[in-house]
Amino acid sequence: MDLLEDSPLVTIITPVYNREKYIEEVMLSVLNQDYPNIEYIVLDDGSTDNSLEIIKKYKNRITYISHDNIGETLTVNKGFNQASGEIIGIVNSDDPLYPNAINKIVEYFN
Repeated sequence: MDLLEDSPLVTIITPVYNREKYIEEVMLSVLNQDYPNIEYIVLDDGSTDNSLEIIKKYKNRITYISHDNIGETLTVNKGFNQASGEIIGIVNSDDPLYPNAINKIVEYFN
């Protein structure tokens, strides 16, 4: 049994607007999950602080999109349009995930 093949793809979407103080902690909380099949989409909604520079540090591990400010709702909807996962979740840019959170979510859905 291949754990990756048997694990549904989980897409996590994080909308970001001027969250340089929090975004790295939040992104690492997603990237360090022990679940094997995560698509992580981070959308910068026209931040004017250093949020985008922090996001770009992880460009090889995430999908990121930067656009002019359109507001949180439209930004999240843009993320939904990009998402490929069977399970999709929103993680706000100032709310880190607990370790093992995605495993627990997938167990619940299964």
